[in-house]
Amino acid sequence: MLWRPLDLSTYGHEWRDYVAGRTRPPALMLVSPGRLDLYVEDPVIANTVLSERKNYPMDEISMKFLSVVGPNILSSEGEDWQRQRRLIAPMLNERIMEKVWSESQRQAEDMLTSFLRDGGTTTGTVEGLKRIAFNVLQYVGYGMPQRWSENVREVRPGHKLAYMEALHELVDGFILIALIRSSTILKMPFMPTILKRKGYALEDFLLYTKEMLEKEQKARNESDEPRNTLLSLLSTISETHANAKGSNSLTNEKHTLSSGEIIGNLYQFTLAGFDTTATTLSYAVTTLAARPEWQDWIMEEVDQVRELDGKYAEVFPRLERCLALMVR
Repeated sequence: MLWRPLDLSTYGHEWRDYVAGRTRPPALMLVSPGRLDLYVEDPVIANTVLSERKNYPMDEISMKFLSVVGPNILSSEGEDWQRQRRLIAPMLNERIMEKVWSESQRQAEDMLTSFLRDGGTTTGTVEGLKRIAFNVLQYVGYGMPQRWSENVREVRPGHKLAYMEALHELVDGFILIALIRSSTILKMPFMPTILKRKGYALEDFLLYTKEMLEKEQKARNESDEPRNTLLSLLSTISETHANAKGSNSLTNEKHTLSSGEIIGNLYQFTLAGFDTTATTLSYAVTTLAARPEWQDWIMEEVDQVRELDGKYAEVFPRLERCLALMVR
């Protein structure tokens, strides 16, 4: 059919095929002038591609989209990717999960308290869950706690937006910012207000994060107290490798992260973590609303684990039914 290539190049074709009951092949290739795009859906083929990274270089357009705020592990290839992976991978472990767990509980309790105070009924559950996801990432990533019902808007001198306000604008407007990329263009007088705001957000986020990075490095030099945030871990790992390798600048480049890479990776962690977490939580709650009998099944498990001391390492492995719901 003549419309089929156009349909396959338009966002959401997977869902349209699913609803229409069409059988999809394990892989599709779209051919256009000077360009071949391969879409893989078969998990075996996908794993093969992902395990042979050198043979399947990243698309240049995707790399530009992913590097809009700064260079990072997702927008790199070859030796650059290997260097960042070697430095970042060890930090993505269970060390920070206790912090994630406790903050998630606090945010959920705040949301529940707020809903009950307003009468126990709400149409803002999905938005509330998004706020939980964002606040947890804000706390774990940048060490900036914020209550669920709190609306903090502290705009520092020289900025147009508060820090988390700017970050939220960047996450929310990722596609727009990736397409235009320049805060100068986004802020031009003839641009609509929504684009100007994205331009201010991009400019402010970079300034704020550089200031925070400098503050973090200063705090670490003045105190030995561990600061388990992604910002602190990225900064610490980079500096530790640099000190271990001596003062040779060429060697240091291979074993450190630049300030631009720290900022770029922080943004990508926030973007990826927010979208996936918020979507998973939203689907889970919608599923429970559609299947009331599953609510009782989940609550039975929750009531059992509430009797424990509440620590992540003790409780999380026992939440098998909750995990099954999330995976579904």
